[in-house]
Amino acid sequence: AAMLQQAKPLLKQIAAPVLSLMLRKRFAAIAGIGPDELDLALDIKAPRAQRPAAAKPRPRGSLPATGIQVTALVLALPSLAKHYHLSEEDAVGPELTLLAGVVDFCRRHPDVQAAGLIEAGLAGQVPQPQLDQVMSHLAWMEQLNFTPQQIELEFHDGLAKMKKELEKKLSEARFRMAKSTADLKANAAPGASTLNKTA
Repeated sequence: AAMLQQAKPLLKQIAAPVLSLMLRKRFAAIAGIGPDELDLALDIKAPRAQRPAAAKPRPRGSLPATGIQVTALVLALPSLAKHYHLSEEDAVGPELTLLAGVVDFCRRHPDVQAAGLIEAGLAGQVPQPQLDQVMSHLAWMEQLNFTPQQIELEFHDGLAKMKKELEKKLSEARFRMAKSTADLKANAAPGASTLNKTA
């Protein structure tokens, strides 16, 4: 009890939510009490992300980008981060940059499970407009009471869809590059022929 009273003002001074959580868990282990019991003694409540007040189920056609959906699923069930294997080269664009950031954070901080804490820990490190979309989609999912099994199924379906989308973009990029190369050769050929005749 004396140790708790001495540490109380110091622990309450820490503003960074993720660091505060990690230190409180460590202190609780040393003191031999549960993290919830410690938070109660410190009168600390785990921060939660602000959610839209009236997030109604949206029509199927208005779902956000696949990367946004998959990121929301990771926030809903952070243990899914270990199943994400998209390469850094493929993480192009704000949605995939955000997803890679969330996955990296969840892997480095496996004890952090609350979406609000993860959001706070990522503040300023990932694209904010896309993060706002993720939190909005997460609120919608919570209102529909997704089960962990549903979340995991949606996650793997989303990864498969993302892989197909990336393969399609890569194929289109290769086609455009091949066409540009062919056009350059076709445009260069007459000029080369004229030079040869002149010579």
